[in-house]
Amino acid sequence: MLRQISTIIRNNRGQSIVEFALVLPLLLLLLLGIIDFGQVFYKVILANEAAREAARTVATSDAGGSSAKSTAIAAAQAIDSSFTANVNSTSLVTGDTLIVTVTGSVAIADPIMSTFLGNPYSVSAKANMRMEQDM
Repeated sequence: MLRQISTIIRNNRGQSIVEFALVLPLLLLLLLGIIDFGQVFYKVILANEAAREAARTVATSDAGGSSAKSTAIAAAQAIDSSFTANVNSTSLVTGDTLIVTVTGSVAIADPIMSTFLGNPYSVSAKANMRMEQDM
């Protein structure tokens, strides 16, 4: 009887399960943090691309007034449907600098990152371009 009890006490099979249960939450938070960082970085790159595309579209079109803003929004939403665009001025002439600001948001899945960054995390980008045609 004592021999069976001593072999049960010396058995270490449960130790690895307990260690894994203690480490698993940290590993999952680390994995979610890596995924969230990748999503935020990807949205920042998309916002920069959408701002350049929207500025280029408005700079080469003859859209003026509110149609310049709608043209910029359409060009930004072609890249990502969650983006909105804003044009700095409605009366631009050839040679003036056009500034388009694109904003969007990213949902954060990691609860620890969402407390530091806020949920959803907003991303924005600006693009400057010279007008090629009169509005």
